[in-house]
Amino acid sequence: MHDSIVNVAMIAWLTIYVEEPNPIEAMVHSSTGTGNVSFVSDAGIIGNLTAISESDLPTEGKPAFSFPHGFFSFNITGLTPGQTVNVTIIFPSDIPVTAQYWKYHTPEGWYQIPIKSNDGDNIIIIQLTDGGIGDDDGIANGVIVDAEGPGIPKPPVGGKIVSEEISIFSSLGSRILAWLAVLAVAMTLAVLLICLEKGFKTKAKN
Repeated sequence: MHDSIVNVAMIAWLTIYVEEPNPIEAMVHSSTGTGNVSFVSDAGIIGNLTAISESDLPTEGKPAFSFPHGFFSFNITGLTPGQTVNVTIIFPSDIPVTAQYWKYHTPEGWYQIPIKSNDGDNIIIIQLTDGGIGDDDGIANGVIVDAEGPGIPKPPVGGKIVSEEISIFSSLGSRILAWLAVLAVAMTLAVLLICLEKGFKTKAKN
């Protein structure tokens, strides 16, 4: 009886262990040299993780973003056809909440992948679907093939121009005020001279 209970307990423990394995982390050094970047999927296995340089991708239609960590290519195997997975990505530095996740794929070109979670630290979560968004082969075959990277909005080009215009107007305003001050002093002196001249004439008549 005791041996039977032990055997049942062992089988239950092994079943739980097999059905709920810990996610396997994949890691690669970024193409820009910022450090190691880790990828963890809540299902399947990440493989062929590779860092891609921004210069290796087409520039036509590319968004006006900077990509400090470059891009990454990988696939996720061991999924059921059409399965959706959450991929947690850990970067060597914080990712701003304004960041967007972009990828390039022929023939679509550049398009955005929604970020499921980004609170401004160095961890973001994206969601990919086999045969759907984020899957390069576009087939629900239990394998997700992807190439993508986080982009940070660049400062508007007009920002510098606006700053220069403000500086110009500020300088012009200072000059105008200076000239007005000089004019006011000159007018005051003129009035004083006129008053003095009239006073002298009045005394002379008396």
